[in-house]
Amino acid sequence: MTAGLAELPTEVLSSIVVHLRTANALLHLSLTCKRLHDYIETDGFRVFVKNCFPSIHAPPHWKDAARSLTDLSRSWDRKAFSARYLIPPTKDFGRSTRLYERRQTMGYQPVIDSYAEQTGSSWASQKEVLAWGAGAKLIVRMINPDFGKGRMTGSVNQSSLWMEVAGGKEGRDDITSVNLLRPNQKAPDTPEQIIIGRANGELERIQTPYQDKASKSLSKYFTGGRHVRSAAITTTRDPLLAASLSDGTVVVYPVHGVEPETRIIEPFGDVSIKTVQKFGKIWTTRFLAPALLAVGSGMSKKPLNIYNTGPDRISNIPLRSYQPLADDWWYDAESGKEAPINSVYSIAPLELSSSGGGNDGEVFLSGWFAGAIQQVHSIRDS
Repeated sequence: MTAGLAELPTEVLSSIVVHLRTANALLHLSLTCKRLHDYIETDGFRVFVKNCFPSIHAPPHWKDAARSLTDLSRSWDRKAFSARYLIPPTKDFGRSTRLYERRQTMGYQPVIDSYAEQTGSSWASQKEVLAWGAGAKLIVRMINPDFGKGRMTGSVNQSSLWMEVAGGKEGRDDITSVNLLRPNQKAPDTPEQIIIGRANGELERIQTPYQDKASKSLSKYFTGGRHVRSAAITTTRDPLLAASLSDGTVVVYPVHGVEPETRIIEPFGDVSIKTVQKFGKIWTTRFLAPALLAVGSGMSKKPLNIYNTGPDRISNIPLRSYQPLADDWWYDAESGKEAPINSVYSIAPLELSSSGGGNDGEVFLSGWFAGAIQQVHSIRDS
């Protein structure tokens, strides 16, 4: 006698689920009978997520994860996305004071950082922190289901908290880099800590407002007055900070300093990046792994370079260098002829668990100037 679908063992049902492509398909299957409903709720969504999205580190709320990741996958397939904009509550934020003592030192650069942390037993129980530079000011928005009124200064609307950190004069003191320290990089139950770089050469770690206390500076990083172009930190518990400066130098610091109470932190290493044009500069710095720093510059014959880093060093010679494609020919100021030169504006590492990955940081993406080319690189390639 032929067994019905609901009578099949769990192992066979799991083999069927791996062929389903959407969360709705699982939901429809679960509506057929109680036996399949119990299986889908208990095991089906977990099997679906792990099979269809093996590279995603989803929290174990499998039904919600299946729905969210299916929507995300559909958006990628359609080359579409959903977006929303955020406007700080005007009543809690002072008017912008635009004081220009001189011409703006560098063009506006949108800089932003964020993270999310699972705090409860449901998919919705997440703490979300978003920070971005708005001229010379820093805007921070936090969402936490555990927020209670009066715990922190700022505007509390249900579970939302907005904060504004003043930063000097517009133009001269514009924020050019923002890096949020993750929960594992600071003491538990402490305010957010953010490393911000400015066009005036300041690079410092600050603490956001907490209870009745205003924001405060925790440490500063010595730049010699050179403008900060970009900055990045590692994901390790004792993170490193890499910053590109206006003279084409990349400097590396320990975030917390050698001594716990260090207020002025000196770099332990630096490397100079060469470009071929007078207007060339370093566009981006990004840690691919704790020991791998990627630097994108331009215009250059080798606009993408990978350097080895350590707790107290950075190599002067790149581990790997990447050249533009053969058809990316531009005028070379050094030779007076056209040559394959280009610029790299963005770098993004692929997670270790992604398909085709290997060791941490070995595979990454880069965005180039010519034709907005997006390239996939592997450090393992010879």
